[in-house]
Amino acid sequence: MALTAGWGRTVLNALMVATILPYGIAIFLYAKFGWPTNYQGGKLAGLHPHKVFKLNYAAMQWFVVGTIQHLPLYFTVTNAYRTARPESLIKNIPFGRHDCLLDVYVPHLVPGRTLPPKMPVYIFVFGGAWTSGSRTLYCMLANQLADKLQSVVVVPDYPLWPEEQHIHAIQTAIIDSVAWTYNNIEKYSGDKMNIHLMGHSAGAHLSVLAPMALAQGDYSPLDDDTTPSTLLPAIRKVLGFSDYHRCTCSTVLQTTSSLTSLPSSWANVWRKSTERPW
Repeated sequence: MALTAGWGRTVLNALMVATILPYGIAIFLYAKFGWPTNYQGGKLAGLHPHKVFKLNYAAMQWFVVGTIQHLPLYFTVTNAYRTARPESLIKNIPFGRHDCLLDVYVPHLVPGRTLPPKMPVYIFVFGGAWTSGSRTLYCMLANQLADKLQSVVVVPDYPLWPEEQHIHAIQTAIIDSVAWTYNNIEKYSGDKMNIHLMGHSAGAHLSVLAPMALAQGDYSPLDDDTTPSTLLPAIRKVLGFSDYHRCTCSTVLQTTSSLTSLPSSWANVWRKSTERPW
């Protein structure tokens, strides 16, 4: 009888764990990323056992495939950032109005040589679906860009969703990094009138939106030296890894009230992205 009662308690405990744990994971994920809104029943629809199972399955896939599989690469990158030589990587520079930081990469120097003046500048914006990512994870890439292109590379952070609910604030952080670069990059042998924007995934999208926002005048400058009419001529190109699009800054300055000088598809993307929060 005692043995049966012991087994009964074990089974009951197992059932409680099998119920509470998946629902706990589901509620945590909903709280972080948002509750479903397109199902009949609203939030309660997200607690249907079938939905909870699918959400846990997706989370497990992400953890195994997206995290564990890439742990060796993660440790390689973080170690490269931690051990980078201070003369080639200047870390944790505050900028802008969102308590963000940026890093500046310069080419590795042969002993006895100095950096050439007025090197081209590349602002690299990291990706991560606007919800994740960090400038530190792109240390090795930024080092390669600085060395191969003999350039100064700036890698900024920016606010992430859901802490920041509107893309306009995120876009402002990117433009703030352009403003910081314009005001300070000459200290690192960069040419403030030869700035290029590029990025990965969501960062590529943000790097395209930056000159569009400036073209519309949709930016409140931090000082008199970083107005849209000052920053736009400094942005020479918006670059991709295998292609690039020239930024027609001189034309844009003649039409500051519209985006007629840029492709209409770009204008539509900007307008739609600023119409509502995500």
